[in-house]
Amino acid sequence: MPKAAVAAGFRMCGTMLGFPGEDYTTPQTIQKSGGFGDPATRPERLERFRWALDRTRALGLTDLMLHAGFLPEPGTPDRKPFLDTLAGSASSLPSKASLWRSRRVRRRPTCCAAPSTTCAARTSRSTSTRQT
Repeated sequence: MPKAAVAAGFRMCGTMLGFPGEDYTTPQTIQKSGGFGDPATRPERLERFRWALDRTRALGLTDLMLHAGFLPEPGTPDRKPFLDTLAGSASSLPSKASLWRSRRVRRRPTCCAAPSTTCAARTSRSTSTRQT
């Protein structure tokens, strides 16, 4: 597929990775199902992330975007394993010379009664990790 996409002649600037089972209906469902948030799905998702890095490079691109998951609050027991997972995904980068971008929600999803553009802009930020 990468060869066919490159041969099509359209301009590509990056790729995006979504994981099976992610549900973006509400902030609460995103927190439960999004990115690397669920410890039970992390190993499979890390494998899929590595596959996506290979695919991105095969397309001749350097940008891979994904939703990494909600960042657990400081002091909670799930914070360190989550951060370790992010560090593990970033460790895949040096040999791939890729850039991955992740949209992480910094606050609990209860900040909003209903999802809205204002809520999303207030509670999330874009991060980048470059390894060359």
